[in-house]
Amino acid sequence: IHDRTSEPPEVSSPIEKHSEYISEKLLLKIMALEVTWIKVIIDEKDPKEYVMHPGDHLEFEASSDFNLRIGNAGGVKLTLNDESLGVLGKSGQVVNVRLP
Repeated sequence: IHDRTSEPPEVSSPIEKHSEYISEKLLLKIMALEVTWIKVIIDEKDPKEYVMHPGDHLEFEASSDFNLRIGNAGGVKLTLNDESLGVLGKSGQVVNVRLP
């Protein structure tokens, strides 16, 4: 007598990637080209203000958004999640920016 173990049939299903469950952080990099001041609000929390000089770099991480007030829009270059946003205005121009 030959016993066969009954095995369930193999079910082919796509492997689910769990990356959608990991909340994507936003990474903002600011590089100063000219002297400027900047106010940064991260995730609707308390604002912080900075004075930047040419060559200065700032990096911020957020869960949902950034709200920026830039005192010299031509004086800073922004990068969000490694994607360049470039310069957001003219030298001396004050701008408000909400990212993303």
